[in-house]
Amino acid sequence: MISKGVAEKELSARALSLAPRYGDYYCFEEDCLCDVAFWEHPEWLEALYEGKREVDKEALEKSVNYWYPEFF
Repeated sequence: MISKGVAEKELSARALSLAPRYGDYYCFEEDCLCDVAFWEHPEWLEALYEGKREVDKEALEKSVNYWYPEFF
């Protein structure tokens, strides 16, 4: 979940249109939708991995294109 203020500042309108809202948060669920946020901000995923794993931007794009083709 990403707070409304951060999400609206950091993510595109396309990304926000895909995520359901829960109160003051946008929810990018962990199975597929999170790849949309990580595609736009791969450094967030790198931080999650604590720099121990390289972010595969191509794999993120494939996932987003498969699950959310309307994003592109």
